[in-house]
Amino acid sequence: MARQESNFYRVNAPAGSGKTYFISKTINDILGKKTFANILCITYTNRASEVMRERIISPNVEISTIHSFLNNFLKPFFRNEKVLNYYFEFYKKEIKTILDSKPELLERYKEGFDINGDVSEERIKENLKEIYYNERQNSFVLTGGLSHDDLLNFSFKLVERFPKIGFKLREMYSYIFIDEVQDTGADILRFFYNSTKNSSTKVYFLGDKMQEIYNKYDGSFEREYAEFDDSISKTFTKNYRSSKEIVDLLNNLYISSNKAEQTSARGNKGRLPRVVFTDDIEQYLSDYVGDYKEFYKLRTVNKKRFENINNSGKSAIEIYEKYQELYPNYGRISVMDVLTNSNYDENPDELMSFLNLLFQVLNEYNNKNYGEVIRILKSVRKSLPYGKLISVFDGNLLKIEFHKDKVSLREKMNSFVTLLESTQPLGVIIQELADKKIISSDFYNFIFLYERNGEFLYTDLFCYSIELFKLINEYNRNPMVSTQHGVKGEGHRKILFVAENSSKPGIEIYEFLNLFTSFYRRNIEFNFDAFQEFYYNFNHDIVLLEEKIGKKMSKIKASDRKEYFGDFQTIYNRYLDNEYFKFICLKESTFTFQEKTAIKDMKVIFNNNLVRSTLTAYKLFYVGCSRAEEELVVLIDSNNIENMEEFKNCFKHLGFTYD
Repeated sequence: MARQESNFYRVNAPAGSGKTYFISKTINDILGKKTFANILCITYTNRASEVMRERIISPNVEISTIHSFLNNFLKPFFRNEKVLNYYFEFYKKEIKTILDSKPELLERYKEGFDINGDVSEERIKENLKEIYYNERQNSFVLTGGLSHDDLLNFSFKLVERFPKIGFKLREMYSYIFIDEVQDTGADILRFFYNSTKNSSTKVYFLGDKMQEIYNKYDGSFEREYAEFDDSISKTFTKNYRSSKEIVDLLNNLYISSNKAEQTSARGNKGRLPRVVFTDDIEQYLSDYVGDYKEFYKLRTVNKKRFENINNSGKSAIEIYEKYQELYPNYGRISVMDVLTNSNYDENPDELMSFLNLLFQVLNEYNNKNYGEVIRILKSVRKSLPYGKLISVFDGNLLKIEFHKDKVSLREKMNSFVTLLESTQPLGVIIQELADKKIISSDFYNFIFLYERNGEFLYTDLFCYSIELFKLINEYNRNPMVSTQHGVKGEGHRKILFVAENSSKPGIEIYEFLNLFTSFYRRNIEFNFDAFQEFYYNFNHDIVLLEEKIGKKMSKIKASDRKEYFGDFQTIYNRYLDNEYFKFICLKESTFTFQEKTAIKDMKVIFNNNLVRSTLTAYKLFYVGCSRAEEELVVLIDSNNIENMEEFKNCFKHLGFTYD
């Protein structure tokens, strides 16, 4: 049995069980007993931080995202000579690459520091006085500006190099709460663990393993988790969101040693969850559109919500596809992070953040919230490299000394409304806003010339009508269609879950449904912990083998089978008795691995992505069902069910009924 760490708590709180309430109540209880206790609360998003601040009012509680916290925590060290020297050591290769082969970045650096001659590593080192978080997607290493990703990467490496920096954490805080740990990378978790172990600081790691669907956690922190006190998890026995009929279904679907059986705080509603079968999902949705008007629809395929954006009859698919090129799948930032976030201060993309800001001003102006309009026009600024701040809106826009200035402002705001409610290309709109001195010339140059790796990023997007961007923004403010990825944390009275496979992101919903049915038929318990552990271990083994071979499994050839046969055989034998491996990778034991096994079959047998996509589908199915408060309908393509009679028996046992 693992030794239990006395100051670490692992809290697994299923959907609807009151995790946010638990955090705020626990913190307020601590403050009631220890008024001056210093507490840190790490949230996943800025919005989550705002919600927590509304529930906890104390100057001794710091509530922030991991990026904001690390920036503030490490800022005093970012001027330290030893830290600056380590920074140059860490980014030495990148700095040399810029000096040798990226003249456009070098020119920007020379302009910023007014340098006429050559630039050397010594000159860069001499000019760099501090490291800073630039709050952008890309770092500018010559000036010490760290991007979102690099702030994390460099910070953790820095604390590894200088552990005493991390130990400062235990001196600053008596209690630390880390929310949504299922979406938190192992490096972040390990930073808090290493910095506070063997101390009096109590650390709470809170989340729901079933909602671990973004693939940001690789399972490498499980050994540490095993040492934590997890007794609090057993206290989350109430579901405050869903009816008894839906909670009973969720209990049957989610079997785990880390989860308590739940009861519904809302009681019976008289509606059992339903499964509806069709042989054509799109046709069914079209034929019965009126029946599901009040339902919040969950789709796995991200594109679907942009085909008829906001029921306008207009398609924003091309905008989606263009952004997907800029933000490929499984990067830190996804296309859906950009296109489904209407908050200008949270959206990770510069252009969409700016457009959200414009539409926010438009909404406030149309609603006659003039005070909020003035606040936004005055206060919003953009941080540039070299630490420079620029105003988004023209500095003279609100400069009013005479009556004519009031008239001018009214005319400009009327023009602003007309432009944003037009159908002109986005590039033309932004040009007009600059010409009319509504946005500043500095910001106009920033957004029009915004580049990545020497290429202007938004040239193609400027060609699309601003109407489409406005429809996307309006939809995000009041959506009725979402993806299972996008609905975490939200509850809706009626849910229509559309069961679909997806290649990007990888979701094998029917592989999961048939797997679950197979386990039921053979009287094998479908256990979340066992499935998750299999994936973590199998994925770890495959990744190590891919590194050894020097290529992904999808690229292996016959020569690789011959050269690395022993490695393949070891992995195959290790999981040969695993029921999840036998169904997913061996196709219900119809595949075997031998010296002459076909390469196409090997790509299935050793396919960690297929396992991940099936596990993700399981989680998304649970998450989608858990969002229903009173009524749940699951739409199934009957063509993809391997054994309909067994499937119906299995899902009736879970708690579903059928039309």
